[in-house]
Amino acid sequence: NYTRAEGYFHETFNKNKQYWRNFTFSSVESPLVPQSFLDIKASYGLDSDEYGIFVLGLPPHAENMDSQGYVPLLQQAEIRQVPDEGKALYSAKMGVDVSGLGANESVWVVRDGFRAKIVAKEKISTPKSVAEKTLTLMSAYGINENNVFIDDFGVGSSIAQEIALAEPRFRVRGVNVGTPANDPKAYINLRAELAIRLRDWLRTGGELIRHSSWNQLLDIKYK
Repeated sequence: NYTRAEGYFHETFNKNKQYWRNFTFSSVESPLVPQSFLDIKASYGLDSDEYGIFVLGLPPHAENMDSQGYVPLLQQAEIRQVPDEGKALYSAKMGVDVSGLGANESVWVVRDGFRAKIVAKEKISTPKSVAEKTLTLMSAYGINENNVFIDDFGVGSSIAQEIALAEPRFRVRGVNVGTPANDPKAYINLRAELAIRLRDWLRTGGELIRHSSWNQLLDIKYK
């Protein structure tokens, strides 16, 4: 699919098109594409990049690109926020994004297969404070130590150790998103792979318990 309005493929349809025979196929006209797929893509809007790229075979809108050729990973319509009805999260997992002493906040997110919820935020964090809050939330939501994932970079690198030394002792999982992806042929690093997996989860029905911080997902870009 024509996912980037720049690069080699883009040039074969533009400044170098005299050297190529170009074809564009619309999924609307294909007998192999199910109507359910077309309906899902149409829900983003018939003028959206999602519909244009994956149904009509068109390039993304240039106005969605920044000066370096990046486009948003997610559209506002894909960030489906729902009220917190107090429903339990089953077989939940927890992710911890650690900020340290900077301007950002440390954030704790708990999710199951259907919903994700921001359960805590902390303005100024230390390894000890993050470890204590993580242990408290593990107990409150009944989360197994193997389902706790902590940002293992910078300040976060010592938090797993803090938790391991606490009583009772737990072995949570540190994650460094700068390491190679599980699928290195498709993604430059683990951060990129996890971002796409998040997008796929949202597109297949994942819901976010309403919180203003979810709108920061619109800042994620790719090319």
